[in-house]
Amino acid sequence: MSEANENLAQLQHWLARAIMHSDSVAAEPRTTSDTRAADPLAPNARLSSLAQLEIYQSGYRSRLSECLADDYPALQHGLGHAAFQALCRDYIARFPSQSPSLNGFGRRMAELCSQQALPNAACWAELARLEWAIVEVIHAADSERLPATAFTHLTPAQFGAARLEGARALRLLEQRYAVDDYYTAFRQSNASQPIPEAHTFTLVQRRALTVQRHRLSQLPALILRELLAAKPVAEALDAAIAALTADDQRAVMAETVNAAFEQLFGLGCFVRVL
Repeated sequence: MSEANENLAQLQHWLARAIMHSDSVAAEPRTTSDTRAADPLAPNARLSSLAQLEIYQSGYRSRLSECLADDYPALQHGLGHAAFQALCRDYIARFPSQSPSLNGFGRRMAELCSQQALPNAACWAELARLEWAIVEVIHAADSERLPATAFTHLTPAQFGAARLEGARALRLLEQRYAVDDYYTAFRQSNASQPIPEAHTFTLVQRRALTVQRHRLSQLPALILRELLAAKPVAEALDAAIAALTADDQRAVMAETVNAAFEQLFGLGCFVRVL
C-alpha cells in the first residue's frame, strides 16, 4: 500500500471510530506517517473541529434510533417518545453496531428493557421480544412446509422416533403478559391499554410475504417447544405432557394430542424429517 493510501485508511478508521463509538476518540491524535497532518479535523470560520464531528455523531445516533423505532413501534408507543429515545441512547451506548448491516442491530432490546428501572420492565421486555421475533421471521429464509400426509407411510413407532426440523421463519414465545393482545390493539387502532398478566404462547411465523401470529393453547405449544429442541416425536410428547399440571394431564386424551399435531402441521411449523 502506498503512503498516501495508508494515511487515508488510517484517517478513515479514526473517523469511523470517532463517529460510531465515543466522543473521546476525537481528542486522540491521528497516528500517521504524514507529520504535516497532526490534527484529525480542521476548524472553519463557523464551527470548531469537534462541533463538525458532533454533526456526524448526532446523525449516526439518529439513524440508529430510527432503526430501533422501525423494529419496535409498539414499544415506542407504549413507553412514549421521550422514554423510548432515552432507551435508544442507552442501547446505542451499550450495544454499538458491529456490522455494516443494521438488520440485527436491535436484537438485544429485550435484554436491555429487563434491566431498566422502568415500571413494568418485565412486561416491556416481553413486548420487545415479540417485536424482535417479528423482525427475525421477516428476514429468515422461507422454505416448503411439511404436510401431515408426509407421515402416512410411517408406523407409529417410526413416527415416534422421527425428529422434525422447524421452519426458519418461525418463533415460539412463552409469555407472562398479554403483549400479543397489546400489539394487536396497537396495530389496529394505535390504542394504548394496560397489559395484564396472562400466561400465553404465541407462534410468530412468515408464510410467503405475510407475517402471522397465532395464539397456541398449552399442549400444542409445549409439544412444539420440545420438537424445536430436536427431540424425537415420542420424547417430545412425553416431555410436553410432563410439563402440564396434574389437572391438565387428566384432561389430555388421544384426540387432544392428535388435534395438537394436526394444528401444528396445519400451521406449517416443520420443513423436513431429520
